[in-house]
Amino acid sequence: MGRWLHRHRAGERALICLTAIAGAVIAVTLWGNVHAKVGPVKATLALRAGTHGGTEIDIPPLGRLTVQSHVGPLHLRATVNGVDVDAAQRALNGAVTTEQLEAQVTRDARNAMTVLIVKWVILAVLGGGLAVLVVFRRPRAAVLGVCVVVVGVVVSGGVAAASWDSRAFSNPRFSGVLTSAPALIGGVEDIPEKFDTYRRELAKIVTNISKLYDATRALPSSISPDAIPVLWVSDIHDNPEAFTVMQSIVAEFGAKAVVDTGDISDHGTAAENPIYNPIDAMGVPYVYVRGNHDSFVTQRYLARMKNVRVLDNGRILDVAGIRWAGIGDPNFTPDRSVDYGHENDITLIDAGNKLASSIDASPDKVDVALVHEPTMAVPLQGKVPLILDGHIHRRQHQATPLTLTLTQGSSGGAGLRNLEGTEPLPLEMSVLYFDPKTHALLAVDDITLSGLGVESVQIQRHRAAFYRSKDANDPTVTPSPSLTPSPSPS
Repeated sequence: MGRWLHRHRAGERALICLTAIAGAVIAVTLWGNVHAKVGPVKATLALRAGTHGGTEIDIPPLGRLTVQSHVGPLHLRATVNGVDVDAAQRALNGAVTTEQLEAQVTRDARNAMTVLIVKWVILAVLGGGLAVLVVFRRPRAAVLGVCVVVVGVVVSGGVAAASWDSRAFSNPRFSGVLTSAPALIGGVEDIPEKFDTYRRELAKIVTNISKLYDATRALPSSISPDAIPVLWVSDIHDNPEAFTVMQSIVAEFGAKAVVDTGDISDHGTAAENPIYNPIDAMGVPYVYVRGNHDSFVTQRYLARMKNVRVLDNGRILDVAGIRWAGIGDPNFTPDRSVDYGHENDITLIDAGNKLASSIDASPDKVDVALVHEPTMAVPLQGKVPLILDGHIHRRQHQATPLTLTLTQGSSGGAGLRNLEGTEPLPLEMSVLYFDPKTHALLAVDDITLSGLGVESVQIQRHRAAFYRSKDANDPTVTPSPSLTPSPSPS
């Protein structure tokens, strides 16, 4: 009998311990968050019980940083909810020094962690004690439950404190869009100096665009003065200098509009949007379709500009005397390290079919279809005489009896991240010339601005008939003189 009672009491004590632990976990999970400001950042901090330690920092919508900061059953999680714009602006403007900002962040983080730990301990003790009291209805059982929770808190906290390694934060693991962060951070100290050099060289190149335009008049395949010139860009990827070049080309070539086949952004975040403000002062309509690096946040920001015409969901518009149809990329896949596979192509084909249906239903002929990825253009063959796309960062073309498909290179040299390497890619843009009566494509001036370290701008003119000739697929054949004006003095 005594042995049975001993086993019965041991089982009851074990059940009390489990109930106390469950009550503590539920309490801290439901109410254990702390909202705090850490420097200019607004964040939510939480401690969670788990099978391993470590720290996670969530930065929506970019992704997550995971740090093996400590071991044990306590897991620290921080979620960035927003930014105090005024405080961030003061830091960017130099009103707050780096040392002051670092001291403030350290102080705020320490205070937030202190509040979190105190709140967590109180909730764990109260949750464990109350859970036992509700289940067993005996104060002595509740006291045992509280003691179990206190021991658990002390042991867990002690293990975390003893194993804490602040150096682990210098080697985080990235997920989501942030997988590109290691490459970006690795060369970040070189980018400002390189970008200053890049900007100075591009400034010289822009002054040569006037000479380049004058030189095009000497080409044997000259264009009728009545032709409608349209500047075509793609894959700018946040390079602010691309807009400087675009403004110069619009002014010198007299472009009646600009068409952009997507990926103006790199990550599609609101923080990138101010880069695109020069579009508002471009002085001509700006026709845009969303790329796979552009989010709906990007698209809505551009749509608010008075001269931007967003083509999405098969929308058809008349701009500069030409009838355009377009649809945005159905996929938002800014994480370049991920292979999105066959399902990604299926959604692209579906989008192309949707645009084709809109074109079929249009009472008037559509002159040009705009998409971002070449895969989206497949269902449009035979539906329109001209398709423009981008995405692959190199020029190419495909001609069928009814449709010519042109693919643009990167008008931003694939973005500023290319400054991390030896030199960025060239900036590639084109001026398209359309017949004012038939709206047929007459010719294309492909403009190429060399990357960092080479001060040159080049133009090649292609008559529309060239793309259907046997020479179009022969890389040794140049369709027209390749013009490179002499660089301005340094």
